[in-house]
Amino acid sequence: MAKVLRIPYSIIGGNPQTVMPRFSLKLSNGQQSLEVNGLVDSGSALNVIPYTVGYNLGFIWEQQVVPIRLGGVYSGIDARGIFVSASHSILTENQSVDMVFAWANSDRVSVVFGRTNFFQEFDVCFFGADEIFEITHRE
Repeated sequence: MAKVLRIPYSIIGGNPQTVMPRFSLKLSNGQQSLEVNGLVDSGSALNVIPYTVGYNLGFIWEQQVVPIRLGGVYSGIDARGIFVSASHSILTENQSVDMVFAWANSDRVSVVFGRTNFFQEFDVCFFGADEIFEITHRE
């Protein structure tokens, strides 16, 4: 049976009036791994990571050949498509799932978990009035 996590929204910038659904995943590329905390955003078409995260995972910008066009507040920032393994100690039971990210050539972007492909790997239910969300790994 799939495990369900019920997670409270996080306060952003110390302002209790600004809360958002944030989630942590361990991202891996070969022997490099990094825990990231990102916005769970059903309105975002893509998963996004900033430059430093991709660099710390061992990616080399000049070797990435798949250009990605970012939109919204990130339009105009160059991005490249990369594949990483993602895991969560409870939801994936330390098994990894394949994730694709738009690796931005900027640290002005935040980690975002979007429809491609976070929402294809995980089911998410938002309870905005209660400031909580539930997440389940699709097995």
